[in-house]
Amino acid sequence: MSGSRRTGAAVVIVIVIVAILAIAGAGVWWFVLRSTPEKTLHTMFRAQMAGDVETVRACMTERSQRWADRLGGMTGGGSEQEFEYALGETEIDGDRATVPVTMPLPEQVTQYTGQTEITLKYSLHNEDGSWKVDMQDTMTGSIGGLMGLMGGMVGSGAAGGGPAP
Repeated sequence: MSGSRRTGAAVVIVIVIVAILAIAGAGVWWFVLRSTPEKTLHTMFRAQMAGDVETVRACMTERSQRWADRLGGMTGGGSEQEFEYALGETEIDGDRATVPVTMPLPEQVTQYTGQTEITLKYSLHNEDGSWKVDMQDTMTGSIGGLMGLMGGMVGSGAAGGGPAP
């Protein structure tokens, strides 16, 4: 084999190796490292259960970070208890996303409302390439679900201080 054929084969091998590494790197970024609304919510919920206020704060938009102290210890405070939730279909519109999250309601609430679960629409904004939960938009977008829950409580007699007879 002549020297130019060996050089050509070596160049082809180097090009193939570089292409494989580029494809693998893109795959790792796309499937593992890339920020998505769903990953942000999973991370925030796990941090809430662990009482990890700093991680909760990191999952929130800048204007929502004041909520982190309240939400960081709200559910678990480091408990091993599972936090049950199901993510619905994510809707992305530019740098904003909405993810419906369905959660079971405590038995005490179910007694008053007859509802076994509630769906809140979490709003996320893309800030500097990362999806972050915006609590102000989440609360505004979830008012309908919360009002329906409260309507069930009023309709059942819960407003009077106890379950309807």
